[in-house]
Amino acid sequence: MSFFQCSRCDCVEDTALCHYWSARLQTMPVLCSACDPKIARWHGQFPREPARQWIRDRRGLVCSKSEVEDWLEQSVGTVLS
Repeated sequence: MSFFQCSRCDCVEDTALCHYWSARLQTMPVLCSACDPKIARWHGQFPREPARQWIRDRRGLVCSKSEVEDWLEQSVGTVLS
């Protein structure tokens, strides 16, 4: 799954559960399902959480810090230092 940080509320959202791709194509702000006026409610597929503990790539997609640390088998702080 691809995740991103909502432009309005800074939560983490799955690109497949909202209008992420159409917003990107139209160069509009990317919004989670709860902030998007066309959807206007959280989907409930996973708990809503802030993007603070997530790592952003250059495209704006995010990865869970704990998942990256599991893949690397070391702390992200060690790799980024």
